[in-house]
Amino acid sequence: MPSVITEKVFQLTIYLVKNNNAANEDLVKVGNAKPPVSFEISGAPATLYVRRRKTKTPDWTTLLLQSEDVQASLFDENSSSGALLVVRLTDATFLVTFGLGHTLHNPEAIERDFGLRVALNSTKSSEIRSMDKATSELTPLNSRTQSSLGVDIEQLLIDTETDLLYAITGISNVDMFGSVVTGRDSLTIKPKLELGHLPRILRKTLERYQAGLPSDYEWVDNIRREKDTTVVTQLESKLLQDIQSGSNTKIWLGEPEIVDWETNLGYSFGMDKSTYPVLNLHRLTTYISNKHGVISISNLKNETIHCLDSSYSSFKQWSAYRSIYAEITWNSCTYMLRNGVWYKVADTFVDSINDALSRIPHYTITLPEFDHNDEQHYNMFVASAISDIELLDRDTVTFGGRYSKIEVCDLIKASTDLIHVKKYTSSQTLSHLFYQGLVSAETESPLIS
Repeated sequence: MPSVITEKVFQLTIYLVKNNNAANEDLVKVGNAKPPVSFEISGAPATLYVRRRKTKTPDWTTLLLQSEDVQASLFDENSSSGALLVVRLTDATFLVTFGLGHTLHNPEAIERDFGLRVALNSTKSSEIRSMDKATSELTPLNSRTQSSLGVDIEQLLIDTETDLLYAITGISNVDMFGSVVTGRDSLTIKPKLELGHLPRILRKTLERYQAGLPSDYEWVDNIRREKDTTVVTQLESKLLQDIQSGSNTKIWLGEPEIVDWETNLGYSFGMDKSTYPVLNLHRLTTYISNKHGVISISNLKNETIHCLDSSYSSFKQWSAYRSIYAEITWNSCTYMLRNGVWYKVADTFVDSINDALSRIPHYTITLPEFDHNDEQHYNMFVASAISDIELLDRDTVTFGGRYSKIEVCDLIKASTDLIHVKKYTSSQTLSHLFYQGLVSAETESPLIS
């Protein structure tokens, strides 16, 4: 009798390929896989790549083996497995990974916003469970907020005007995706299925990706992905110039996604055995220059940054290009590079910010020109030169607990005007100034009462 196949829940991690006609060798790190197996799934051509199994004794055992009483035979070798399936529909190509199969895909070959947009179009807006976001400031904060109960996305503390949404998990409203959907670069779903149903599921993900965002999520496009390849090429050229000249302080190296610091030992570049506790742009560019003789976009995209665990094994990796954060002004427009993607701040969004700023009245009091070594000496000079200005610089007030102290302001005029002073060096300094003023203003009323 023929065997009966029953539907079972499987976790699928799905990527959409940028170029539908790309060869498998451009999509998969074939050198790390066993010889491929080709077959068809309900008429769709498919190719399976299984990750070559690697076994090794963890590096931390070398510390313990320094004792003569500890024998090497006590420790087992680690092994890991995974697979990647290339599935080609008539108008789209997908990569579906299992286990550690995600390490086999070429990260430069996939659509970066695929999983996120499918998830936004496939979840109930009032049933969000988890969200990854980053602020769009010079020093961005990557964070994850989650709830044990389904909530509206704004209850997860996102600023819909300035934050970049990277990933979302919510209750699915598409039966064939299973009960929960997670979207970032990839889409992760847990459907009940047989292998023959896979092309139909992939077709549904493509439909959801190509659909417009629901009204509840229209704000996601306040900061919009730049898809014009000509513009992207110009931005990359400007990025290289700024990296080489060191003239742009708004370029740095950082993790493109949330990192578990309990697991993460440090970072390494390519095949370099050196381990670094934090990412540093100068260190990366020096490494690339020494290895290739020149820094290029191609080198940045092809060079890998590894996240290392306590065994010095790479458990997560990104291209160096994905780890570059940048803010560049080009043709009078502002662009940001985040996670390997260029974003253009929407003109209407910029206009709304400029309009709000234009309605803030200018301060009419003129303070002396800055001609001092630092802020402290300038503040002392102003307080001594103007009779109704008092010095509060470095005079902190305890509020909300013995370890919670704030500096109300640097100078106070006529007991009513709070003046904050910062010597400008970069936009990060300006952000610090605004934040200092915000905290002081929000705390002022409770202090006065």
